[in-house]
Amino acid sequence: MGQAEYNYLLINPVALVEKPGVDQRRKLIPTPQEMSPILLAAGKDRPLLLVLFHTMGRIDEVLRLKWENINWERHEIRLWTRKRRGDAWQFHWLPMNAELEGVFRNLWQNGPRTNTSLSTREPGTVIPIALS
Repeated sequence: MGQAEYNYLLINPVALVEKPGVDQRRKLIPTPQEMSPILLAAGKDRPLLLVLFHTMGRIDEVLRLKWENINWERHEIRLWTRKRRGDAWQFHWLPMNAELEGVFRNLWQNGPRTNTSLSTREPGTVIPIALS
């Protein structure tokens, strides 16, 4: 039996079509040495930058953090994401190092108060680390 009997192509019909370019840019992740002057100049936004740096979370994940996402006993932080199959909300636990835990403890103790609740520490309240 010859190839013609099986309807094989003898040449590739797209062999001469130019392939589109692929964006090969890498995400730049600052080193601790590069972050140091940024953090020194950050002012009131320093807590947000520290949380982003220590968790490597996406900005929307960090801005959605609530106090119930902090496990003080296990020294863990829970980040929620929709970057999964089916676009469903899922979370993952990350360990908190001493500096990150210090950021959250400072926000817990010194966070702004609101008129609608006794403090920003009530369950379901977003942690006040957003850019202002």
